[in-house]
Amino acid sequence: MNGSIFSRAAIASIVANGDHPIEVGMIGREGMTGASIVLGCGDRAPHETYMQMAGQGLYLPANRLREAITKSSSLHRVLLCYVHDFLTQKTQTALANGRSKIEERLARWLLLAHDRIDVDEIRLTHEFSIILGGSPIRRHDGAPGARAKRADRATTLGHHCRRPRGTGGTFPRHVCATN
Repeated sequence: MNGSIFSRAAIASIVANGDHPIEVGMIGREGMTGASIVLGCGDRAPHETYMQMAGQGLYLPANRLREAITKSSSLHRVLLCYVHDFLTQKTQTALANGRSKIEERLARWLLLAHDRIDVDEIRLTHEFSIILGGSPIRRHDGAPGARAKRADRATTLGHHCRRPRGTGGTFPRHVCATN
């Protein structure tokens, strides 16, 4: 691990690879990549990090972050609290992936993404929707976009767009799938 990215307007997806890769965490403006640097665990991570949504951020080389942590115990405490919160998110994501239907997992993902960026459109590939959901979304009658039934307050997939439903207008963002 060469360094950490502190996102200002981007989303990094943390993906557990293997036979069936699946997203296990999401990092936006609330955090940083490179938790193993903060924990002092070396330069290797047990997962892959992908910049899912491009945007602005600050890059800090690992050696500079280690220096800053060594010089400032208060910085180290704040970063350790963030790592704790991120590990809690990863646990909740694992529970959702294991216990929830695909529609619920995708709705959860949209809410997590909404908390982390300030844009009105999120472009996802169909392949990445498989990774974040853990299973494929079936395409409908050859339509270019994915389509799935959704419960109230979930999302609708179709014609390349994911739009929140049943939120009383408080959730104006939508996601457009790209092929």
